[in-house]
Amino acid sequence: MKKFLTMAGMMAMLTSLISAEEIAPLLSPVKVKNGITMESMPVKKVSRSPKLLETSATLQRLDSVVGFNSDGSKGSLQRFEYDDNGWWSETHNYYWDSETQTWGEPVQSIFVERMPNGYVLSEKNMYGGYGVRADYEYDDRNRGIAMINYSINPGDEEWTPTNKGEYIYDDADNIIEETVSIYDPLNGEWVGLNHNFATWDAKGRQTSIDSFYWNGTDWQRSMKVDYRWFDGPYDPDYVEGTEKERMEYRCEYMEVDGEWLPVFVDQNEFTAEGRVCSQSWKYYNREFDNYYGGDDYDGRVPLCTSWKSKVLHDDMGIEIENRTFNYVPGPEEKMYEVGYCDFQRQDMDNGDFIMLVTNQNHIYDEAGNSVGTKLIDKTWYAYNANGKKLWCYEEMPSYEGELIPMVEDKWAYDENGRQIATVSYDFEDGMRVPNTWVTMAYDEDGNQIEILGRENASGGLRPFGVRTRSSESITDRDYRIGEDDEDENWDFTTHWIFEWENGVQTQRLCYRWNGEDWLNNQGQNNYFDFTVPVEEMMVPEAYTDPYKIDYIEQLYGFGEEWASTRMEYYYSEIANTSVKAVDEDSLTVRFHDNTIYVYGSEVAAINVYDLSGQNVCSGAASELALDDLSKGVYIVKVLTCGGTAKSVKVYVK
Repeated sequence: MKKFLTMAGMMAMLTSLISAEEIAPLLSPVKVKNGITMESMPVKKVSRSPKLLETSATLQRLDSVVGFNSDGSKGSLQRFEYDDNGWWSETHNYYWDSETQTWGEPVQSIFVERMPNGYVLSEKNMYGGYGVRADYEYDDRNRGIAMINYSINPGDEEWTPTNKGEYIYDDADNIIEETVSIYDPLNGEWVGLNHNFATWDAKGRQTSIDSFYWNGTDWQRSMKVDYRWFDGPYDPDYVEGTEKERMEYRCEYMEVDGEWLPVFVDQNEFTAEGRVCSQSWKYYNREFDNYYGGDDYDGRVPLCTSWKSKVLHDDMGIEIENRTFNYVPGPEEKMYEVGYCDFQRQDMDNGDFIMLVTNQNHIYDEAGNSVGTKLIDKTWYAYNANGKKLWCYEEMPSYEGELIPMVEDKWAYDENGRQIATVSYDFEDGMRVPNTWVTMAYDEDGNQIEILGRENASGGLRPFGVRTRSSESITDRDYRIGEDDEDENWDFTTHWIFEWENGVQTQRLCYRWNGEDWLNNQGQNNYFDFTVPVEEMMVPEAYTDPYKIDYIEQLYGFGEEWASTRMEYYYSEIANTSVKAVDEDSLTVRFHDNTIYVYGSEVAAINVYDLSGQNVCSGAASELALDDLSKGVYIVKVLTCGGTAKSVKVYVK
C-alpha cells in the first residue's frame, strides 16, 4: 500500500500530468514487444464517482492528512477541498513553523476545475511562485480534443502558453489525427512541431501510423508504419478480449525520391491455437522487387540480410524445434539454414522432464556448401509435470572449444503454482558460486506473508565438501532446490514479514542480517477502519485503499529498536445530498440504483435537469430509470396530477 499523497509525491504526480516542458506526441509506433497499441489522449476521466450515496444519511469526507515527526511534533499538512458535486478540487500543502506554532502559508497548492461529470477542465500546480497549468477541451462525446500547457514564474501577471496537443477521433473513439505545437512568445503564435495520422481496425487495433515534422517551412515525412493483427486466439487458454493482441505483420517505410518506399517487413505466423510458429525479418530489394534483402539504399542503411525462423511448441507451450534461415538476394526465393536448436527430452520417474537444447550454426565454404557446424551453447531446462520451469543451466564454448558453465537458476512452487523459491548461481573458473536465494510464503488467501533473502557468504570462494558439477550427464544433477543447494555457503541478507486483513496489507516489516542477528531495518503499519469502505467516503482520486485509513506509521530501524513517524487522517461527516425523501400530501420520492420511485400520488410528469438547467430526461410513470445519463448530479422535478410539485437532487452513478 502506498503512503497517501506526500508533498513530493503530489508534486511528481501533477508535474507528470501537466508538464510545462513538452507534450510528447501520443501517436507513436506500436510497442510490438509488449503488444501495446497506440494510446488514447489522457482525457481527464475520473477513477471513482463522487461520494454522494443513496444508502446512508451521512458519509466520511477526508479533509486533511497531518504528518508527525518521530518526536511527536507536527511536520506537514495536506488539506483537501471538494466542489459541490463531490469531486476533489484543491490540495494545499504546508510545513509546520515551530517558531510561530502555525502552519503558515501553503508551500504548494493544486487546483482542479471540472465539469459536473468530473472531467477536468483545468488543473494548476503552484509551488514557490512557480506554476504549471493544463487546460482541456472536449467534444460533445467527452473526448479530449485539445490539451494546452502553460507556465508562470514569480512576478508574472499572466500565464504563458508553452505547448499544446490537438486531437481528432473516429466514430470508435480512436485518435486518427494529432497535431503537436509549441508556442513562440516572440511572435505570439503557435508553431507546428508534429503532425501524426493513424488508422484502426474494427477491434480498435492500430493499423498504421503516418508522422510528419515541421521544418520551418513545410511538413516533412518522418515515419510511416503499417500493421496487421492475428485474429485467432492468443494461446490455447486465450479468452477473447482478455489478453494482448498478436501482431502478424509490420511494414516500415523509408522516404526515397520523395515517396514512401516499404523497405522492411516483420512478419509472424501462428498456429490455429495462437502460438507463434514462424517469424521473419525481410528487407526490400529494389533491383528484384522482392523482400529477399541485399539493398543498402545507396549507402543510407547497412546492407541487411532477410531471415526467417521456424518454431514448434508442444501442447504445454514448451519449445521443441527452432530453425533459422537466411534469404539469398535474387529474383527467386532461395534460403539456406543458418542454424538450429536440437532438443533432447529425458523423462524422469517423478513426472518431471529435462530438455537439453543444443544451439548450433552451420559452417559453409566459399561455394556455399555446409562443411560442418559450430556449437553456440548448450542449455538444460527442467520442468515439472505442469510445465513449470524448475531449472536452467547454460554452458558456452571457450575460444579453445571447451564448454564453460555460465549460469544456473532454480525455481520451486507450491501446490497452487505460486513461486516459493528461486536460487541463482554464477560461475568462476568453471566452479559454481552462490549468488542469491530467495524464498517466499503465502497465507491461505494467496497473500504474500514472507520473503527471506540469502546471498553468497564465501566471498567468491568455493566451500570445501561440495561436489564438482559436470555436464557429462544430466541424470545425476540435482535440478530441484534441495540438499545440493543447502551444502553451499549462504548467508542471510533481508527478511520481510507481511500481515493482511480483509485483503489489504496492514503491516510490513523488513529486517537485515548483520552476520549474527536480525536487526530492524524499515517497516510500515497501516491502520484501517474496516467498517467504512471507500465507497462510503468522499476522497481525492489518488486515494487507492479500499477502506478508511485512520493513520499510517512509518518505521525506521535502530538496532533492535524502532523509531517511527506517522500520518494521521482527519475526516468530517457531511450530509448526503444525493438522497432526499419528500413526504408531503402523501407524495414520497425515492432514488435508488439510478432509478426514481414516486409513491402516494399519481404522477403527471417527471423531469430531470442537469446543473446547467437543460432537460435531459422525462417520464410520466411512477418509475424512471436514469441509467442512460452520464454520471453526475441532477435535479429531479416531480409533478402530480393533483398539482403538487416536488424537487430532489440525485447523483447518477
